[in-house]
Amino acid sequence: GRLWLMRPGAEGPKNLRAREGNERLGHEVCYVFCPDDTGRGATVRCVDVNTGKERVVSRYTRFGWLSANDDNSVIVGASRSLAGPNIYLLFSRLQREFTVCEHASSGKAYPIAGTERSDPWASAPEPVFSSDSRWIYFVSDREGLPAIYRTAVPDLVEETRRTET
Repeated sequence: GRLWLMRPGAEGPKNLRAREGNERLGHEVCYVFCPDDTGRGATVRCVDVNTGKERVVSRYTRFGWLSANDDNSVIVGASRSLAGPNIYLLFSRLQREFTVCEHASSGKAYPIAGTERSDPWASAPEPVFSSDSRWIYFVSDREGLPAIYRTAVPDLVEETRRTET
């Protein structure tokens, strides 16, 4: 399959699995790869956007959304399961996963103000790290409406400093 990087303001999509010259973009893009519709054999993979080199990080567990910290040493993910609606940390080198907290998002759609449409992703947890990797931010509607929450992870994740590329 193809994996494309789309950047606002860029000329067009970039195929991450095909090296194009010496363009330097800076990070890895991580995703869940499912070989079939059953979900069995799924893996978390990352592609280096500079080289196109792909690596398997870990077997897939429960991630529905995922994002890496700045040095790609830890991936934060959220479960889509209503039975276990948790935020997880996946340590790439250790291939170990830890539960951080429960996001308790319902996954329901919410109306978009001023329109007849609904946003199906309004309550999606979509966790991300702060720039120093000390906090995780995520969305939940556990108190009735979608809101942004944060949880500290200083004892689990080393501080990172953003470097310009």
